[in-house]
Amino acid sequence: MSLVVKPKNYICFERPLTRPDLQQHFVIKNPDDRRAVAFKILTNASSRYNVRPPFGIVDKQSEVRVKVTMVPFEEEPHHCTDAFLVRSAGITEDEQKDLPFKELWAVVSHNDIHDYQLKCVYLAHGVHSEDASEFENNEEEMSISEDDEGFPLPMTTEIPRPYHEEIPTLHNKLSELSQTMMAHQQEIINMRLQLLYMRQQKDFQRGIRALAVVVLCILIGYGSRSLL
Repeated sequence: MSLVVKPKNYICFERPLTRPDLQQHFVIKNPDDRRAVAFKILTNASSRYNVRPPFGIVDKQSEVRVKVTMVPFEEEPHHCTDAFLVRSAGITEDEQKDLPFKELWAVVSHNDIHDYQLKCVYLAHGVHSEDASEFENNEEEMSISEDDEGFPLPMTTEIPRPYHEEIPTLHNKLSELSQTMMAHQQEIINMRLQLLYMRQQKDFQRGIRALAVVVLCILIGYGSRSLL
């Protein structure tokens, strides 16, 4: 299953890189008329870039436009070793309907997974990415295996999911933590009540013993007077 990624080899950002709103995009196209394609985007610099969408499914003979937003640098960098990896795999209609996105990658054969690399390039000010034809002279598809030594750094970091997709999971975790906290608080209350009861019992026993001593002393004193 071969995807078409445009631009093929590079994604370019024009200097200065300290300014806000540094954005670029690339297109993922599925020319196949038989199967949809699942994809996810990995990078070696996840804290530097915001990618939307970071994963998804490209339907048959369709395309997805991916926006890449760069976090501005504090100082102008001299060179770049950043890169993106578009990992894709063809999926059947049943897999697309019945399986959650994360489980798709567990059932896909390793031979059906294809990787496409996009290296980041920092262009001089005034040189637009549309004019940087020297970066797109290679017409070959960028299909690279996981063990290819051409990667500048290992592509092991997935782009984080959008924050709104994390809200249900975080809400469930918060509910679980709240229930656990309430259970612990109830245990503490029960332990305090038990301790208070034990103290009361102990004080009561001390009072009984003291009262018994007083009564005994009175009886002894009364008996002594009777003998006199």
